[in-house]
Amino acid sequence: MIGNQAFWQTEKPEGGGYMAEILGSIISNLIKMVILGAVAVVGVICGRKFRDKKDAEKAAQSAAGDKQE
Repeated sequence: MIGNQAFWQTEKPEGGGYMAEILGSIISNLIKMVILGAVAVVGVICGRKFRDKKDAEKAAQSAAGDKQE
């Protein structure tokens, strides 16, 4: 009858199946959080590099414009 039990029933299945499901869920959620955190950090780093490059180009153009005047 274990195969027909609903998840919310309070009877503990043989072999501690609920604990395995909980640990599996926690581990998968931690992996997802680490991946999303890594994507966020990479996005911040790339955004800073792009902004610094853009600011350097604007400064170079501004300096070149000042010399022409």
